[in-house]
Amino acid sequence: MTNAPHVTLAAAVGTDQAVVRVARETVVRWCRTCVIPLWTPHVTVARRVPRRLLPEAFAVLQDTEGPRELVCDRLRWWDPELDLIEDVVVT
Repeated sequence: MTNAPHVTLAAAVGTDQAVVRVARETVVRWCRTCVIPLWTPHVTVARRVPRRLLPEAFAVLQDTEGPRELVCDRLRWWDPELDLIEDVVVT
């Protein structure tokens, strides 16, 4: 964990192995700085949350019922170092 002033909150999700395979192939192909190409299936819940607000953010998430099913229509690649967000697969 770093001491960055902001953090990203993400929720792990279960997904088809085909999605995991495509994502990992994408990481291998696109990640120029990855030592170990790895991707964990997740949904980004919030970006750039100030660390001082983390307790409140976690409280809200804990008190909120999550969706029973989440349907996604795309897989995106985000490279913060290049300031790049690109669609990898769109259904």
